[in-house]
Amino acid sequence: MNPASSQPPLVSVVIPCYNQAQYLREAVESVAAQSYPQREIVIVNDGSPDDTRAVAQALIAEFPSLPIFLVEQANGGLSRARNAGIAQARGRYILPLDADDKIHPEMLAKCVDLLESRPDLAIAYTDYQHFGDVDFVQQTPEYDFTVLSTQKCLHTATALYRKAAWTATGGYKANMVWGMEDWEFWIHCGKLGYFGHRIPAVLFYYRAKLAGSMIQVQRAHFEELWARIVLNHPDLYPGEIQGWAGRVWARALAEMLAGGGRYLNYLARLDLVALIGDAECLSAQDDFAHVAALYQLWLQHNPQQELGYAIHFNHGVALAQAGDAAGAERSYLRALELKPDFAAAATNLGLMRARSAQARGGEGAPIPAQTFGVDWLAMDLPFSCELHAFFPRTETPAAGAKRVLLIFTEPPSRMASAAWVREHHHQFDLIVTYQRELADLPNVRLLEFGSCWCGYDDPPAAKDFSVSFILSTGCDDGLEGYALRRAIATGAETGGPPFKLWLSRKGIRLAPEDIPQIQERERLGQYLVQGLGDSKVPVYASMYNLAIENTDADYYFTEKLIDCFINFSVPLYYGTGKIAEIFDMDGVIPVRDIGQVNQALAGLDPADYWRRMPALLRNHAIARRYAKPVQKLQELLAAEFGPAGARP
Repeated sequence: MNPASSQPPLVSVVIPCYNQAQYLREAVESVAAQSYPQREIVIVNDGSPDDTRAVAQALIAEFPSLPIFLVEQANGGLSRARNAGIAQARGRYILPLDADDKIHPEMLAKCVDLLESRPDLAIAYTDYQHFGDVDFVQQTPEYDFTVLSTQKCLHTATALYRKAAWTATGGYKANMVWGMEDWEFWIHCGKLGYFGHRIPAVLFYYRAKLAGSMIQVQRAHFEELWARIVLNHPDLYPGEIQGWAGRVWARALAEMLAGGGRYLNYLARLDLVALIGDAECLSAQDDFAHVAALYQLWLQHNPQQELGYAIHFNHGVALAQAGDAAGAERSYLRALELKPDFAAAATNLGLMRARSAQARGGEGAPIPAQTFGVDWLAMDLPFSCELHAFFPRTETPAAGAKRVLLIFTEPPSRMASAAWVREHHHQFDLIVTYQRELADLPNVRLLEFGSCWCGYDDPPAAKDFSVSFILSTGCDDGLEGYALRRAIATGAETGGPPFKLWLSRKGIRLAPEDIPQIQERERLGQYLVQGLGDSKVPVYASMYNLAIENTDADYYFTEKLIDCFINFSVPLYYGTGKIAEIFDMDGVIPVRDIGQVNQALAGLDPADYWRRMPALLRNHAIARRYAKPVQKLQELLAAEFGPAGARP
């Protein structure tokens, strides 16, 4: 009983209905006949083509003292229908009941009694009677999560459970395309500590049909459904089982894409996490043609999706991997139309064009200046100057214009190689880079880039004892820095200072298996997870920041490091060791892998931060020289070419 009320807790019976109108009355009447008083019914018309709506409305009129609500939606399958009904349900407890089944008059009372007396339990289930085409009693086994995680031992979706369990799990998974969504749900509940208990009595009646039953469909697709459960919960199953599941589900996706009909409807309605997860599953089997087909189908049905630019980018990647360069270029261009500052799409487009031009034996690629983001390098120069990123454009330079090649904003894996620059350096009046191996060329000038993206003139007034980490894996997962960020997001040991995980607006290519882990750690209070827009100012209220470069190339460091120093934060830094030649390393905590990250986190305390303050002050002063790279570049060009644009 609720101590704040004399009323027993409310139970919501949720009844999805698709083409089962002829049975719906029996189901509702069985709920109306319950001895337990505090109950409501939520009927979900799942786009049913029969007279479900009329039957439901008649029942609402027939039982005025029993709260019955009708929820209507386009057909989306049993999982979505159940979730829609439960989302509207007001009860503390949920009983999902299929429209063709029914319950014993004492079922709610006995199940509520059990859960009210046992706060350690979340699920109450019973034995059940088959009726219809067959007639026998099914005795359910005692609850054992170890067995449940590998065997479908709870043979029914109908059990009373706490709504809190549904909220924690996110509900029934739509990716259980052919059924068994109840088994997947019970496994997810158990994984989170929501356990069940058997009531040894026949309190539920299951209508058995010999023809056209869901049981037959489930048996025909058992392998695919079991594989989907494994992929939904990889933390429960060993790696070899996960590998098998990935292969099986990739095959199922390919068959769904070829099968048409309701399968295409299901794929077109995937949420972003599920979409990317299925695409990654196909990619793991090198089935890039089907990855591209999946993204194309989804984009056709979701043209106005807020993150559509990201999916166009992923579509372009898949097309490029499938060998369709023209299609990939169209997808990258569409991504840039939707988000002009989308650096990942611009980079891939530019590199693809550059490689295409090189393959044709040309001097370079027809890359627009903004392709690699150089359009933001706005400088007031008294002479004409063309800036080129990575590779030159093939068009003829303007008369008298100085041609400058910039190689300093990305790691070597994404830029012109040293060998290429040596062969073509004569095409430029000046080459600006941080690469020391090119310093012997007569027209090369060295310049570490640095840069600063926030808080240059207004660092935080106060610092709290915490660690902030901006998680973004929006570009190239092949670089070691991205792999370390992902490892930190899911494997950092957070027993030390509060851990603030900020999800960057560019963090759109997180592996789908990372998302549930991050959400779970947020739910447990291990992470404070927040979204990050254009401003990074709140990140630097922390004493410590994880600053993970894309790579550890010599003399390559970026705003990830400079932002920390500008804002008096101690960086736990992965990147080039050459910063020791520039900055005071007493103000830096170098890390190389997740083990060193966890070791560093365990040793942090406020006294450590204040001990490092003299080094932080020195690094702040040095960092200010790297915080405005455009100004540094302008000064370099002016000194190099003089006011008239001619070499001194």
